[in-house]
Amino acid sequence: MPDIELTRRALPALFSVAPFLWGALAALWMTLSIVVSAWIASRGAPPATAHWSERARARFPVSVTMFVLFLFSLSFPLVVLTRHLELVMGVSRVASILGGVVLAYAFIARPLTLRVLGRRGLAFPVDTAGVRLESFPTVLLFCAIAFAAWSLPVWVGLAVNTAVMFVYARWGFLSFLRVTRRLVPSARLEKIARPLLKEAALGDASASVYRSGSANALAFPHARMLCVTTVAMDHLDDEEIGAVLSHEIGHLRESAAVRWGRIIFITTLVPNIAAALVFLVRGSPALTFIPLAFAWVGIIGAKMLGKYAEKSADSHAIHTADHTVYARALEHIYSLNGVPAVLRGKGGIHGHLYDRLVATGTTPSFPRPLPPKRAISATLVGVFVLFGGYVGCILLADASLDGLSRVALGLANSREVQTLAAERYLAKDTDVAVALYRGLADKNPASSSYVDNLVLVLAVAGRCDEAWKAKAEAVNRQNDDLASFAGWESAEAAAAQQAEDALEKHCR
Repeated sequence: MPDIELTRRALPALFSVAPFLWGALAALWMTLSIVVSAWIASRGAPPATAHWSERARARFPVSVTMFVLFLFSLSFPLVVLTRHLELVMGVSRVASILGGVVLAYAFIARPLTLRVLGRRGLAFPVDTAGVRLESFPTVLLFCAIAFAAWSLPVWVGLAVNTAVMFVYARWGFLSFLRVTRRLVPSARLEKIARPLLKEAALGDASASVYRSGSANALAFPHARMLCVTTVAMDHLDDEEIGAVLSHEIGHLRESAAVRWGRIIFITTLVPNIAAALVFLVRGSPALTFIPLAFAWVGIIGAKMLGKYAEKSADSHAIHTADHTVYARALEHIYSLNGVPAVLRGKGGIHGHLYDRLVATGTTPSFPRPLPPKRAISATLVGVFVLFGGYVGCILLADASLDGLSRVALGLANSREVQTLAAERYLAKDTDVAVALYRGLADKNPASSSYVDNLVLVLAVAGRCDEAWKAKAEAVNRQNDDLASFAGWESAEAAAAQQAEDALEKHCR
């Protein structure tokens, strides 16, 4: 067991670094899980001589596996560090977790997965998930405010998070791309786009190349900007790029109702889910259905508007560009990305490529393929590898670390922290006891009992000025009318009485 004095001295540093390390572990272990799952899911794929649609159909299920593993990798450090949900982490710790995930993924995991899976035609799902992971930590951080701000009413936190999400969706994402230099100018793209923009009466719009490992094109209607990825610029000819830009110009011409509606629906999703979880943790399960209902409306609304916008953009491209060139460009992009011509279900907001080709008035050069199979076995193997490693790390830490180290690494729940704080108080290790009770008080701002425990420790140690300040804080908390914590009144009253007795004895 580590020396207690050494652990006590290292406690602040460990407590600060631990979330970052857990986040980095999540990203690195996710890399192994993705590679193993991709290898399993892509076994028996058609040879290189087969038509691209058949190869894509065999390999695309891996993207489903990757999506699931990305979600699990992001959720694991949050679950570990919160344990029983009563230890809600502050914004700084959530930022540290996400920083570990993003940096480890961007500089280690993503290059490795692209290098390994790119040889198997799987670069698109890796890169697509990677772009989302790298660009949305800010969104997740803002949503964490709802969990950290326990002293605010849930509806206030929901309103604040929704407003911040709206600002990020409207201006923040594009700013992120600019700051990280993912958008670069291109004389070739400008030469292709400028005549098309003038013809559409969008002379003030701009076009940039988007650095990405997949073939794609994007439109930012509010910023009046078109983007074409580097892979698309490298593989598509000028005619095909022009046809694809015609589709994106259709998005720039969307009505204000469609543009703002899509942003509103998207920005209400995550804050409402966060509000539902806060209601659940605070002991109001009946109220969780209200924000969940709004989140569901946001999902449905975003899908409906997305499908409408994509059909309108396709129609604009068909009527303003050569429909045969547009069909060729669509097929070229799908083949580069390894996306099947027919997906499961309705094909998402874009629909099935095969149906889009038919809608252009051209006859596809290949028969309508079957949708891809489900990657259930590969996903299960990936999840097993992922969580097997996580559980192993946790068990190893639990078996080899002392109590303070477990607290610093986020492996202890609030009851364990309270027990450890009491042990350090009885051992006259005042500094550690104060730090632990202070941490509990900060993470449970609706409770006064932890502050009263802090008062007791400070008073017995003769630190009366600090004790009186802490007592004032405890009184303020006791005066707050928080009905959801009414069940703790007896425990808080006992802690308050003990604090009063300690102040009377040591600080009068």
